[in-house]
Amino acid sequence: MKVGSKQTRMIVPVEDVFKERCLKSFRQILKKGTTKIDRTGVRTIQVFGIQNRYKLTFKTEI
Repeated sequence: MKVGSKQTRMIVPVEDVFKERCLKSFRQILKKGTTKIDRTGVRTIQVFGIQNRYKLTFKTEI
């Protein structure tokens, strides 16, 4: 986002970024996944090859 001649960045809490990535994966699984019943009779929905990457170098207070 640009304001005047300076470029500004929106600060988004790290938790919201993780939450959005997780929800995106859930949506993809529900939309494109295939249903399978395992040997114990539990029905699962699966998608092959979903990857989530997280930057672990952010600073936080404990």
